Amino acid sequence: MMLAMQADAVVGAIKQYAAKAELDLRATTEFEEVVDQLSGLMEAVGTAYRLDKKDAERRRLHFLQAKLSGTIVEQMFKPFFDSGAMIKAACDKALREIAEAINQLGDKAAHVPAALERDAATWESASSTIGGFTVEINGVSKLEGWTGKSAESYGNASKVQAGASTELSGVASAVANALGAIACFNRAIFLECRQAIRRATVDTMAATATGGGLYSRTVKATKILARLLDEIAKATNNPDLAAASDELQSQIAATRNSPALLTPEGWPSGGSQHGVNPSQTNNVPGAGGGGAPR
Repeated sequence: MMLAMQADAVVGAIKQYAAKAELDLRATTEFEEVVDQLSGLMEAVGTAYRLDKKDAERRRLHFLQAKLSGTIVEQMFKPFFDSGAMIKAACDKALREIAEAINQLGDKAAHVPAALERDAATWESASSTIGGFTVEINGVSKLEGWTGKSAESYGNASKVQAGASTELSGVASAVANALGAIACFNRAIFLECRQAIRRATVDTMAATATGGGLYSRTVKATKILARLLDEIAKATNNPDLAAASDELQSQIAATRNSPALLTPEGWPSGGSQHGVNPSQTNNVPGAGGGGAPR
């Protein structure tokens, strides 16, 4: 069925992309962990700017203590502080863009892994249930003591039903696997973002410790944030995979809108036997094993 093929295609696309991007599909990361890591980065960037500003104030006070005219000192340091304000604005902009990217990821995917895992469990349960019908159908496909055309018709119909149940069980299992893979993929993206933010945090803290020239800590932090934004974009944007996932969801919705598809009561009798009543109904084994009229 198309649904099973699409499910397999999604799993294949996820594995291929994960291998190429070195994503860990065994990740158990929750979105809240990404948010917590981002808070740590914001704090590190704030510390970098505060230390830069403190250095600038200290230099200004040094000149004032050298008995230079306050007016002259202010004129000397105005370009310095103006540049610092522009550097801070650029850093704030980069931090806002990162926060927006993470917020968008959260709006789109924070709830996804848990929801998909619940859906996957439902489909897996359906697969198991439908698979059980296969065993039952095979068990009654040929009743001892029942012969003739009606028995043959019943046997043919049972084979079709058994085949249908096997196929439907496979479809449900394939969908469960695909939904589980998408959940794992989302957690892998969360992990990738969290690790990227952590690296940026560590780099910012290292830049803060070294200090340097004119608002150098904030300048370095801005460059680190720009690199981080690229990493987040690469981790979260995969149009091909998104299209495959959307198509799977569309086919799942279509399946759910066809009530007979996954209910044994609605299965067809199949092929040339569809709608054909058994020709002999008076030779069906009774409760005691012998033939009894019906």
